[in-house]
Amino acid sequence: MDVNFHTMLSVEECQQRLSQTFSVKRSLGGILSISGPVQGKVRGLGFHMHRRPNYGNIFFPLLFGALASRPKGTFVQARVHFPLASILLAVFFSLLGFMFQLNNLLTLFPERSLSSWLIYLWPSLVFGSICVIVTGIGVIMYVRDSIFLKRHIRALLNASDEYDI
Repeated sequence: MDVNFHTMLSVEECQQRLSQTFSVKRSLGGILSISGPVQGKVRGLGFHMHRRPNYGNIFFPLLFGALASRPKGTFVQARVHFPLASILLAVFFSLLGFMFQLNNLLTLFPERSLSSWLIYLWPSLVFGSICVIVTGIGVIMYVRDSIFLKRHIRALLNASDEYDI
């Protein structure tokens, strides 16, 4: 997912706003740290950010961006990356568990009727259904978080979609 926009701010001001947003505020003698809704880092003309984790989500989207100076401000080009490795791992372990269960059933109980096979396979079917539901919820959370990141970066940099600079 790409997002491109223009802001009237200079590159230096964009970098400063991003750095302030990503900095961690310390209180109570440095014991308690408070940060904003996003975490990230600015490196030169590039930056990356993600939503601060309030819950366990292996489908966290990451937003990577670059700043480019223009005569009337700054052009921001950003891309939201989908953590495909997390989904592939979930699918891999689901299939692996199903294959082990199927192998055990075929080697231990070769002469069974269809109804008895379903009785033995129901744990695998339930586990597979749970994996599909968890993956679906993760994708929904990914879409929600990526929309939040795009809106947050646009609001932070007072950006618009006008490209004719």
